[in-house]
Amino acid sequence: MHELIPGLFIVSFVLFDIFQTVVVPRWKPAHLRIMQSLLDHLLWPIWKFAAARRSSIKESEEILGSFAPLSLILLFLARLFLLVIGYALMMYGFRQEMQPTLHNFSNAVYLAGSSLCNMGLGDYLPISNVARGIVLMTGFSGLLVFALVISLLFALHSFVHQREVLINLLVARTDGLTSGLSFLANHARRGLTNELNKHFEDWEIWAAEVLESHSTYPVLGYFRSSIRGISWVGAIGAVLDAATLFLSCIEGLPTGAAQLFYSVGCRTTRELARIYGLSPAETDCVSRQDFDSALSELARVGYKVKESDPSWNVFLELRSGYAMNLRALAHYFSIPATDWVYEQR
Repeated sequence: MHELIPGLFIVSFVLFDIFQTVVVPRWKPAHLRIMQSLLDHLLWPIWKFAAARRSSIKESEEILGSFAPLSLILLFLARLFLLVIGYALMMYGFRQEMQPTLHNFSNAVYLAGSSLCNMGLGDYLPISNVARGIVLMTGFSGLLVFALVISLLFALHSFVHQREVLINLLVARTDGLTSGLSFLANHARRGLTNELNKHFEDWEIWAAEVLESHSTYPVLGYFRSSIRGISWVGAIGAVLDAATLFLSCIEGLPTGAAQLFYSVGCRTTRELARIYGLSPAETDCVSRQDFDSALSELARVGYKVKESDPSWNVFLELRSGYAMNLRALAHYFSIPATDWVYEQR
């Protein structure tokens, strides 16, 4: 019966890990989601290395895009394997209580696997209460794990689709440039500056939802966006730059919605960098020349802009609240470096 203790430990570990990563709806530190964290730290660098060796961006994105779904499958199989081994050890500890007797550990693995998958083959019959309890617990665990996995997959895909809707709208509203400048300039060209507050409000909600979903299920961060050339990190960076340009350079328009989005967006980038264990980048990519070009473009499309020197100082202060964390996230998820403020037409 000395096999009972290690088997019970393995089963308890796996069920606790599933409870923490699937059931509990909040962020958990790495030591409470051991299997997912271990998988990310071991496999993600390999995926990034393989993608970096590809000659085309399309092939690289395909490799990176396969990581999240494949990691979910591997995690499920790893948990299932450990549960089979754990319950097999417990059953083997009571091998004399089975009819016929479990003569070797492979028979115990077979019984544990068939019980966990609720196949009900009836090859072995437990004849004591403890043995019956182990077999029943194995079957209940199988039902629980499969049900949680199915519900988790539906939830994750729902979160990804919700995240991508506003990103698709951003691509359409920026003519595919997805920069803060093009976001503001296109609204002015189309006479939609009165709708900027509504869009900042939508992105405020989006940022809060992304923070909530990605902190609860960090694997969501590895899901690539459906549109090539844009990512959820680049999208929030573009709109944060739009809000920063709006607050620092433009006058004559209400700024309340932009201020609220900026506050929520900065908190989202800061918390997500912490969740993925990232330190802020050391340098930023915006030059004074880029800023002056952006200011001239805003004036050209019809905005009433402030003086350059004080605007530049305010811009730098506001951008420091999120830019370094965004660059750290972009580097971690292998997103090509982008000048989110100004893109040459």
